Amino acid sequence: MEYTNPFPIILLAVFLQSHLFVCNSKENIQILVANDIPVLFEDIPLLLVCHIPKNSTHATFSWFKDNVEIAECSPDAGATREIQLPPNVTLKHFEDGTGAFCLLEFKNLSIVDHKGLYTCFSEVGNSSTQEEFNLDILERKPFCTAKKQGPQEYLAGDRATFMCHNPYYSPRREIQLSIGEFRLGGLLNTTRQFTSDLSGTTTIDGRHNGSMFNCAAEQVQEDVAANQTTNTTEYSCSLGPIYIYESSFLLIEEVSEDDCPETMTIRCRVVPAQEEAEINWRIPEDVDDYTIEESGLYSMFKFPANSIDDEEEVVCYTSLANQNLSKSYQLRRFGGCTNPDDEDDGTSMLPFIISVAVVGGIAGTVVFIFILIVIYKCCCGKVGRQRHKPPPSTSNAAKGDIVSDNESNMYPRYQRSPALFTLDLQKRVTIHRQENVMIYRQLETLTIHRQKSFTIHRQVEKMTIHRQEKITKTRQVETLTINRQMRITIHRQLERINIHRQEKRITIQWIEKMRRMTMTFHQLGWRTLQRDSVLSS
Repeated sequence: MEYTNPFPIILLAVFLQSHLFVCNSKENIQILVANDIPVLFEDIPLLLVCHIPKNSTHATFSWFKDNVEIAECSPDAGATREIQLPPNVTLKHFEDGTGAFCLLEFKNLSIVDHKGLYTCFSEVGNSSTQEEFNLDILERKPFCTAKKQGPQEYLAGDRATFMCHNPYYSPRREIQLSIGEFRLGGLLNTTRQFTSDLSGTTTIDGRHNGSMFNCAAEQVQEDVAANQTTNTTEYSCSLGPIYIYESSFLLIEEVSEDDCPETMTIRCRVVPAQEEAEINWRIPEDVDDYTIEESGLYSMFKFPANSIDDEEEVVCYTSLANQNLSKSYQLRRFGGCTNPDDEDDGTSMLPFIISVAVVGGIAGTVVFIFILIVIYKCCCGKVGRQRHKPPPSTSNAAKGDIVSDNESNMYPRYQRSPALFTLDLQKRVTIHRQENVMIYRQLETLTIHRQKSFTIHRQVEKMTIHRQEKITKTRQVETLTINRQMRITIHRQLERINIHRQEKRITIQWIEKMRRMTMTFHQLGWRTLQRDSVLSS
């Protein structure tokens, strides 16, 4: 890349030297930074010049950004070599009677691409030297602040100061401060060269509750030939909303990160927010393992969730300039992983019910198998033993009983009276029937119990699903309500801004009309004077 006509650059550099605000120089090298404004913001042009002021020829320059070489200028007919130039940067080189120049021309400054430490390294013959320049670029964005830090909370009648920080400078710029629809009188303070901050102080009252602090800057452009003035909104910023209270009080609340916390946290602060307020705690005597921490405006009281008994309370208190405040909070104990705030929907009994159903089913199966075995042994085992039992002894025959062989085989135990055997058999059949009835009833009871367990389990599932659906619907309704409130707030703010702009336009038009009428009157008066002078002459 070559630059064949260096004279415009020379003239530009000479002109810009009258606007230089940074000049890092050594005995034989300089870095010149030139721009139309001395504060470097985004989206503005910049000319960074590395200059050897002596009458040196065949000087070689090398530019480094954060110790990485990005460009090189050689003495061969103004030749340049771009190694790793950032975006929107061009390299130029030339020599004249005042020395050698190597320029970096930034079209639009960017914090991401161009911010960093730039080093110019120069070699002339056997000597070399270097110079550094830290290119610090600020974000071109105004911002609003308040003298009071933290939440913008005030008591009715307090004095509040708001500030609008302006990163630009122009004598033809109007800055306006307002809280909602109410205009604030501003005091322009120049805090550093070519930057201006506007501050406004007002007495807070009920009209300001929920409003935003707004700052708007308008560029004034006046066309003298057309006798017109145009106002263009250049930037704006907001702060707030502002909350107003009639008296001070303590806000104490419980903070839990999940449904089953190991450590509970109770926090307390003064409303309206006061940084100088010192909050103390009155803690129950049986609570030993606790900590008290300060987090911004809050004082945090932390304790194990399962170490607090019921019916205990903690108190936070403080002393202000004109009053003493205190607030108590009823502590609640969390038993393990059960949150007492949750409704008892039966889910806590679900594991016990399932365990009982499983154990009951297993026990019923075992009992049923055991009963079947007993019935089998009682009914079938005796019949087999009776079939293979040896014939009875004939000792009773010696006593004079008449017993036949057939009778001794049929009634081995009741040889004297067959009726006794029948009666015993009937009793045994009745007992077996009763046992069967009892077993059947037990089976029915187990079946009913199992059906009830399944019914309870299904009811618990339905209640859980219904509760989850209810929670989901509640959250959706809350989200919709919040979104609606935000839209209403934004719409009201836009309406207020539009009304303010319309009022201002009407005022400007009225001023313009008055100015034109004044000029017309002056012209008429001048013509009258001329006519009088002509007539008198």
